[in-house]
Amino acid sequence: MSNSLSVLFHLAQLAHKILRNSAAKVIFSIFYWCSYRYVQSI
Repeated sequence: MSNSLSVLFHLAQLAHKILRNSAAKVIFSIFYWCSYRYVQSI
């Protein structure tokens, strides 16, 4: 579980660098929602 969280944290840091345009924000929002649903299903 903590390993999955560290991976998500790393992806969040990477995404933060990309979040400079609105298209990336939309993609990140979709990715975040999918990740959230995946974590809830475990």
